[in-house]
Amino acid sequence: MIVISGTMTCKEENFAALKAAARVVTTLSADEEGCITYRFAEDLRSPFTLNFFEEWDSNGAVEAHKSSDHYRVFKATLASLPEIRRDVKTYDIATKSGDPA
Repeated sequence: MIVISGTMTCKEENFAALKAAARVVTTLSADEEGCITYRFAEDLRSPFTLNFFEEWDSNGAVEAHKSSDHYRVFKATLASLPEIRRDVKTYDIATKSGDPA
């Protein structure tokens, strides 16, 4: 399983556009083959910041996602918004354990 997590922070005047773009890419990405989880959430401690969390069943699914039209539109939108700071981490998880409780 591949897990991708991180943050996106922008200026106040661009935050509504960032959230709108995240809403669209989330809706379309969640239906992609191999997508387990695809979420954005507003950070309650850091203004104008979105946290994101993705789970994919394989590297191939991630690569297919990055080639999708909606992801390319999302990336173009990010590029059009000035001064977006991103922190992205990718993890390749060999095993997954659930909460036994």
